[in-house]
Amino acid sequence: MHEYGITDIVVVTGYMSEKIEELCKNITGVRCVFNPFYEQVNVLGSFYIGMPYIHEDIIYMHADTLCAPSIFDRLIHKLADIVLPIDYKVCDEEAMKVRTHKQFFNKSHFKFS
Repeated sequence: MHEYGITDIVVVTGYMSEKIEELCKNITGVRCVFNPFYEQVNVLGSFYIGMPYIHEDIIYMHADTLCAPSIFDRLIHKLADIVLPIDYKVCDEEAMKVRTHKQFFNKSHFKFS
């Protein structure tokens, strides 16, 4: 992330937080924030815990989601309000899925209140 000019990195921890904090402690610009509710909430709960640290544009990443540098490069250079990289593949039952049309979300498949 540093090579892309990202210098303010917040890692919200939960499970095995001590090990993650140990790994991050000597990395410039990285701060760890503990989510005491990690066993009761999903990733949106961790996002909520990290919200006070958001002051500008953000890149939200799950800890278990990796991407190639080329994908990350395209992500940060895209001119849009919201950018979501999508991996086109066959998914299992637990995978998050979206429907697209010509590389755009099909809004008719989402319910907005």
